[in-house]
Amino acid sequence: MPSGRFEVDTYRVQISRGGSISRVLYALGTEASGTEGHRDYALLYFRDSTSAYVGSLRVPQFPTHQSFALSVYLPIDDFDATYRILQTEKPLYIHFSYEHEPINPGSVTHRMTYFYLSSENEPLGEGPEDAGSAAP
Repeated sequence: MPSGRFEVDTYRVQISRGGSISRVLYALGTEASGTEGHRDYALLYFRDSTSAYVGSLRVPQFPTHQSFALSVYLPIDDFDATYRILQTEKPLYIHFSYEHEPINPGSVTHRMTYFYLSSENEPLGEGPEDAGSAAP
């Protein structure tokens, strides 16, 4: 099963209301070498759902699409924790795996099989403030 990972460079948060509450986090990856401005990205959609569907992604198809584009569906109860991780952890990575065959024949869109965020190893007992932070 193919998989990938990219480092998150920036993020944007969106909360809207139009009949129901919508919460979206947009995580933009760092520019990969040789891609001339193309970046992997993930749209994290938080919704009231118990569906096991992880999401989908567009795989790079040179020369038209030179980056991964993920659409990930997460429970709305995960929004606060995910947002806090984006605010406080660095470096931060998005990991994903997807089915080898596209959703539709001839498509570049594949069903994702897993998704997770990770940081690098940190020292125990660091607490909510980084060790290099200025004391209040």
